[in-house]
Amino acid sequence: MTAGPPLLSVVVAALDAEATLGRQLAALQAQRPSWPWEVLVCDNGSTDGTRELVRRAAATMPELRLVDASGRRGAAAARNTGVRVARADRVAFCDADDVVAPRWVEAMSDTLASADLVVGRLDHETLNVGSRLRTSWQQQVDAPLVLDIVPRYPCGGAGCLGVGRAAFLAVDGFCADLICGEDVDLCWRLQLAGARFAFAPDAVVQVGHRGTLGAVYRQMVGWAAGDRLLRERYAELRRAGLTAAAEVPGQPDRAEPAEPAEPAEPADPERGRDRPRSVVRRLARLRTPQGRADAVARAGHEVGRRFGGRSAAVPVLTPQDVASWREAYGARPRPHGSGR
Repeated sequence: MTAGPPLLSVVVAALDAEATLGRQLAALQAQRPSWPWEVLVCDNGSTDGTRELVRRAAATMPELRLVDASGRRGAAAARNTGVRVARADRVAFCDADDVVAPRWVEAMSDTLASADLVVGRLDHETLNVGSRLRTSWQQQVDAPLVLDIVPRYPCGGAGCLGVGRAAFLAVDGFCADLICGEDVDLCWRLQLAGARFAFAPDAVVQVGHRGTLGAVYRQMVGWAAGDRLLRERYAELRRAGLTAAAEVPGQPDRAEPAEPAEPAEPADPERGRDRPRSVVRRLARLRTPQGRADAVARAGHEVGRRFGGRSAAVPVLTPQDVASWREAYGARPRPHGSGR
C-alpha cells in the first residue's frame, strides 16, 4: 500500500458482531490494493467483545479504524456515521456477518471510478456448504434486483454496495427511519437524483444464510414490513409517474420475487380432481429442509406484509424532494479526473 489519502473507504456497520466480524476483517486484510484505503467498523453500541476485537485487529491492519456509531440504533444510522467520517471519495459497504471475496476492494473502487452507485454480486454457496436449511430462491446473483415498487431503477443490498461519497451526502444518505429496505431506498433516491448505476459482477460477497427456521421467519417478516413501508414512502412518486419502468436497453426486466410463488394450477373442469395431488405435493415438500424453509419464509412474508411496520412512520417522498436531490447532486464536488 502506498502512502497518501485513501482512494476507497470500506464501511462495516456492527452490533454485537464478535462471533462473525473476525472472518470479515481477515478477508478485508487479505486484500492488498496498490493504493491507500481504509476500513471503518462503525460500532452501533455493542455489549459483547466487538470493539476489543477491532482494536486487536487494528494492531496488524493499519487501514482499520473503530468508529463510535452508538448515537442512534440501526445499521442505516451506523453507516451514515461511517460515511460522514470517511476520508475517501469512494465508499463501499459490506456486512459484519458476510465475507468479501478476493479483489472485492479493487472491483468496487474500479467501478466507482465511473459510477456513483455500484451493486456487486452475492455468492450464496461458499458460506453455506452443507447447509440443509436454505430457501429455494436466491437474489442478486447474476443481476441487480428490480422490484415492482420502483421498476424503473435497479437496486441491491447494502452488504455489497458502493457509492460516491458526495452523491451519498447529496441525497442525505440512508433513511434511518426505515426498519428494513434502507439500502433499496438509497439506490432509488440516488438514481432519481441522476446518479449513474453500475453492476459489478467481479465485486463478490459471500453471504451466510439463516441457520434456524425461526431466524428465516423473522428475516422475512422484516423484509415484508420494509416492503410495506417502501410502498407508502413512494406512493406519491408512483402517482407522479417517476418510478414506472422505462425502456432501457440491457436493464434486467424483473428481479427474483421476495417469496417463491406457488405453481399455478390449471383452470379447467378437472381442477377439483387435481387439488388432492397438489396438497400431496405441498406436504411432500414440507418433508425436506428446503421445503420447510420455503414454507416458513412464505408465512413470515405474509405476516410482515399484513401487520409489519404498522407502528412505524417514514417520510413520504414528493416530486419536490426529487427536484432538491437533483439540484444537490448536480452541484456535488467531482473528484479530480473522475470524468463525472
